[in-house]
Amino acid sequence: MKTNKFMQFMAAAVVVCGMSVLTSCEKDDYELPEVIESEVYDTGVSSKVTAESGTEGTKLSYESWIMVKGITRANFDNKVSVTLNNTLNNVTQTVDVVNYEIGIPQTTLVYTIGERHSKDFVTITDSVMVYKVRLENFAIEFPLTYQVGFYDDGITRCQMPYYSYEKITDKGGKLEDMENQTEEGVVYARKLYSHTIAVSCNGKEYTLKASVILRRIIGEEGKPYLVKSELVETGKSTLNDGSYTSWIKVKQTWSTGEEKTEVYERTASLRLAAPAAMEYQVVPTLNITVNTSRLTNMSTQVIDRDDYIYVRENIGEYKIDYYYFALSFDVLCQQVVYDDGILVQELPSYPIDEIKCEAYNLTYAFESTIEGQKCDGYDFTQPVTLVSGAYQQTATVSGMVYLPKQL
Repeated sequence: MKTNKFMQFMAAAVVVCGMSVLTSCEKDDYELPEVIESEVYDTGVSSKVTAESGTEGTKLSYESWIMVKGITRANFDNKVSVTLNNTLNNVTQTVDVVNYEIGIPQTTLVYTIGERHSKDFVTITDSVMVYKVRLENFAIEFPLTYQVGFYDDGITRCQMPYYSYEKITDKGGKLEDMENQTEEGVVYARKLYSHTIAVSCNGKEYTLKASVILRRIIGEEGKPYLVKSELVETGKSTLNDGSYTSWIKVKQTWSTGEEKTEVYERTASLRLAAPAAMEYQVVPTLNITVNTSRLTNMSTQVIDRDDYIYVRENIGEYKIDYYYFALSFDVLCQQVVYDDGILVQELPSYPIDEIKCEAYNLTYAFESTIEGQKCDGYDFTQPVTLVSGAYQQTATVSGMVYLPKQL
């Protein structure tokens, strides 16, 4: 779960807007008077927000107003009022996928300008803010509609008050089993992915939900296809030199009534790799303190797919930030997955328990001239250790560190 905050987006949204401008005229086809002088001397927005919730989402309604005084052929002092409606839509969609991988969600916020609606001296601009969640095989877009009113009588121009969305909180998603579906002779296995966000407006939180049916082809009607899979057992070999084998035994039931038990296995890796080379560093002092060290830039991809089994590869960088320079070690952590469309099972693996930044070693080597300066050169060695249970792997990078001589 993560929270996305953003600064004062225009967020008082609308699909339908009701609007009234107080005036002495009662006919719809009257001609607006020419304004000679005008000024806005007060503005406001109602603290009462009406919420209407249903299966499609939530609509919020409230009044926004300004007080305008001025001169036409006579003095006027009017209240100009509009009703604004926030529309927060739930999402329902069906997506054809090749697997049920969710991956690492990537979120973005975009918005577009929509139609404009004018009446009297007020123009309403419709827009849609979209909170987009990008997943491994599909994307979800939550449309958050908003609307802003602008007053313009030819003399005075101003934006009318509105409520903005204070924040969006992403509450993540989950995957659930569904029954198979047959459509036009094609048999689909299905799962339901549900993703929830919370949107705050005027101090209150409103929940939106995306329901995405993920379906994948598992066979044709009238031909043998898998209808049931049962996990029998799983296991893994000893982790040796960063590699191991994961396996699974599955009992499969086919549309013909045939039952069979199969074993699937795949090799996976867990590795830490030092940089191929370390560029020399010129430092003002030999007190090379580690500022931070952390695993970062994680990404994931599916590789080595065959029948019902594949490898999910997670890669990242273990970055050490010193006060004067930085080093990055490559990290690889693979996970074997069994996926036949009915049963999705992560096989036993060796996760990363810890990555340790060991104490570096600094040894005097020789005197040299670097970048036009006379320097003392030191051999610098930095070991880093990856820990997974009883297994440890240490990767080391070496290079030169130069300290300028004092003149």
